[in-house]
Amino acid sequence: MDYLKASESLYANNSPKFPTPIWPTFSCVCQAIELHLKAYLRMQGISADELKRKFGHDLQLLLEMATQLKLNYDSLEHLAKYIPLISEPHKYREFQYVKSGKWELPYMGILISLVQKLAKKVDY
Repeated sequence: MDYLKASESLYANNSPKFPTPIWPTFSCVCQAIELHLKAYLRMQGISADELKRKFGHDLQLLLEMATQLKLNYDSLEHLAKYIPLISEPHKYREFQYVKSGKWELPYMGILISLVQKLAKKVDY
């Protein structure tokens, strides 16, 4: 929940004079998605060791497994549309190692609202 709150804070303090820092906000949002999906998978009986070994930081794999284990809520399909876009840069932390790249990022406000709905469903 802390990463979700951090992304909400970063986003809420956005202004033309001080625009939202894209990469820190992105990092917090992705980490929030990862932790909520992992919390759901833990509640479904997947061990912490398996999460670490098999899934790592791969949002796509985490979402696929959560869906197989019946994660279902009203915004799941919307989140699923964004996961392919954000999974790779998050998984490899590409934005932390290079100063430029060709990443297409979704609008942070939309992504944050989707994570908020995921958080309510998972109750983590």
